[in-house]
Amino acid sequence: MDDKQQFDACMSIVQTTTQIRKNRQDYEWRFTISFWTLIVAAIFYTGNLPLFDTRCVRLWAATVAIFAYVCFWLVGVHWGHVRDRKIGMHYLKTAQDILSNYNIALPQVDNRLKFQWWGLVFQSLVTLLLLSVFVFSR
Repeated sequence: MDDKQQFDACMSIVQTTTQIRKNRQDYEWRFTISFWTLIVAAIFYTGNLPLFDTRCVRLWAATVAIFAYVCFWLVGVHWGHVRDRKIGMHYLKTAQDILSNYNIALPQVDNRLKFQWWGLVFQSLVTLLLLSVFVFSR
């Protein structure tokens, strides 16, 4: 495989990992907004159900919901994003190394994971806020 083919293959992998990450992010936000909608529906429509009359039951349900949401959903999404970013950055660096053989330099990309976690923190806090309203609304 010559350098041009190797460079094209590396950039193709970079584009693929970026697209996978974007698709996951789109799905992540659709799922989160659907979950928030479910919580808001629970706030308004569980008032007539005898099961949710006590605050203790609502607190237990909210605790299970936030634990499951963060541990089984957000953590997995986060590590998927991190993995794809690391793969993309590895192949981008490889492509840059190939170009450096010909004295061609791509702009340097900051590969630190700055503020990558902001969406996860935002989603967790909004979910916690909505679940707090669910627990303490009655």
